[in-house]
Amino acid sequence: MLRQKDMKKAALIVLVGTVGLLSVASCSSTTFRQSLMPVSTVTGFARVPVTGGGSAGPVTVRLTEEQATLLAVLVGQLPQVPGDAPGGPPSAVHCQEPLGLMYRINFGGGDGPVPAEAVEGYRCDAAVAVGNLGGPVFFWHRDANCALIQAVRNVLPTRAKATQRLAIGCDS
Repeated sequence: MLRQKDMKKAALIVLVGTVGLLSVASCSSTTFRQSLMPVSTVTGFARVPVTGGGSAGPVTVRLTEEQATLLAVLVGQLPQVPGDAPGGPPSAVHCQEPLGLMYRINFGGGDGPVPAEAVEGYRCDAAVAVGNLGGPVFFWHRDANCALIQAVRNVLPTRAKATQRLAIGCDS
């Protein structure tokens, strides 16, 4: 016959085991949910040439759901460049030099306010291309008040020097 002390010990072992099992199940379910969530990223650059050539030294960070939502809202508030045809050159963006890619946002998309699209921000005249940039259709916008570039800079580390420091044609 089990003594009361042994019964308490057995009950404690069962309780600890159950709590441990529930903790593992909770962690694995959270990890599983996160792995199903679409990934959104921002890429900035260490160098953006003033004349010709492409941007160099890419620095990519994975966005949290909150960061992706904020950036998606800011992109949605950008005014479209008037009179531009989808996918065509930005006629109302005035550039003497090459556009100069400053950052790229890839939204994984999914449920909620974060769309599945790509956004590219350029140095010249705060030009921003929004859409399926790998495809034939995208639209030109302007980040005239610098809200989007400031939000991008907040999520990028300092090693993305060009994106962090260079002026982009707005009041940055």
